[in-house]
Amino acid sequence: MVNRDQLGILRYLENFSMKGAPYDIFRKDLLGTPVWMETVQDLEVAKLHMIELAARSPGEYFVFCQESQEIVSSTPLHLFALPV
Repeated sequence: MVNRDQLGILRYLENFSMKGAPYDIFRKDLLGTPVWMETVQDLEVAKLHMIELAARSPGEYFVFCQESQEIVSSTPLHLFALPV
């Protein structure tokens, strides 16, 4: 049974997830496992942060939309390609 305090926390989290930052930025590690980097409110900001992250630390990054449950942007191949 959920008590009153727990119910308040659940409502807060539900409202936060609906109104909160809907875009997650991830980086894939060497095994291809997504590693969460940050969450932002706006898709254009997410794309900019993703490119800035890739410039500082080359790798494969992508933006995941919580609402649609889809990857909505990813780094171009040349941003994370290692020199040979």
